[in-house]
Amino acid sequence: MELMSQRPTNLRIGLTQMLAAREDRVTRQRIWLQRYGGSLISFCINMPGEIKDNAEAHQLQTAGILAVQQVLKAQGWPVTAHAVWRAITGLEAFWSVPIAAQRLKSAMIQLEQQHPLGRLFDLDVLDSNGRSLSRREFDLAPRRCLICDELAAVCGRSRRHSSEALLAHIRQTLRTYSTQEQHHVCTL
Repeated sequence: MELMSQRPTNLRIGLTQMLAAREDRVTRQRIWLQRYGGSLISFCINMPGEIKDNAEAHQLQTAGILAVQQVLKAQGWPVTAHAVWRAITGLEAFWSVPIAAQRLKSAMIQLEQQHPLGRLFDLDVLDSNGRSLSRREFDLAPRRCLICDELAAVCGRSRRHSSEALLAHIRQTLRTYSTQEQHHVCTL
């Protein structure tokens, strides 16, 4: 797998573009499930605001892809197919994995909860029939807001926090993560 080297476009997008991108993702998911069978990991970035293809999203995508690959390798799970997309509507990646969707979702939930950037990852797992497994199936509460302790869906719908405040939080999280990673590499 090779990460795309394309630079962030920093272009603003609208609701129509986002809805079309979601429809395209669902179509690609269906095609992948038909083509490869097994379970499918569909990875996106939780990026607020009208600019989805920015430097922060590229950093998050790279970290997320590496983290997913480490989990798959550590578990000894084979990957049938893998692809990465970068579009102005957001960054995505797919993995087709011939493992029971419940086991795969459990591992992806653990990654989202334990990785320093995991809250910014959106790791969906679809079974071979195209059904997306939810956190509720694992007796887990919905995700919390990046900034406060309210449910993320509640804050998102009410627009309690500005895109600028959310992006500032993401930038700080990335700075902290980068510092920790540099320290980790230097202490080996």
